[in-house]
Amino acid sequence: MRRFFAIFLLISSFNSAAAVLNCEYASADLTKGASAPMIPGGSAKVEFDGATFKAFRPYGHFVLSPRLVDRKNGMLYLDDKTKIFVAHPSGTEFAVSDRIAKKTEQWANCSEDKIASQQNKDDDEIKRIESMSPSEAKKYFLNEKHAFTTNCLVWDDVTMITGRNPAIIMAGSVNMGKSPRWDGREYSFTFNGGSMIARFVPSEPRHKFVIQGGDKFYGCGPSVIDHNYD
Repeated sequence: MRRFFAIFLLISSFNSAAAVLNCEYASADLTKGASAPMIPGGSAKVEFDGATFKAFRPYGHFVLSPRLVDRKNGMLYLDDKTKIFVAHPSGTEFAVSDRIAKKTEQWANCSEDKIASQQNKDDDEIKRIESMSPSEAKKYFLNEKHAFTTNCLVWDDVTMITGRNPAIIMAGSVNMGKSPRWDGREYSFTFNGGSMIARFVPSEPRHKFVIQGGDKFYGCGPSVIDHNYD
């Protein structure tokens, strides 16, 4: 497999969420012999978390590796008797050889798609928040500072900042909050002189954020983690 890994470039370290990589795809027909040439096939993406990879072919299908637990010639490696999976630890090169289909596929010269990778990380963090236990959520929302941005049709983008000193950023203004509380399901606090309430239910998969003004409720769109306020 050494000929499939000619260029070793370093990219940023991977977090638990999979990094998204842009790669050059090629394949070889092994019915023509072990030295059959690699035929370029265009650009394709790979998702890599440091131990497993999901490699897409240019026409959309993908191959998913098992956890690569072995090392061989400096590569992450696993042979499941039907396929051989190989990945460079830095995430620059990947290959799969299929003994049954008699085909080798390569994803080479990979570089990180930073926008897509960050989206993966944000999605991963949102899922973790949605699955928190009540005690974990109490600490996360009452004691820690986190920012969530969402779109509310009345005010466009709105950012909610959690913690002991909560705030709402809306219409270009910062509104400091008061009386933050956690009732076991919902985090809330008052703002705008106590006339409005921000309500956030982390277990809700989409419309978790609501602004209440008197007897009116304004539901907002899906929330994203906003690291601009870290």
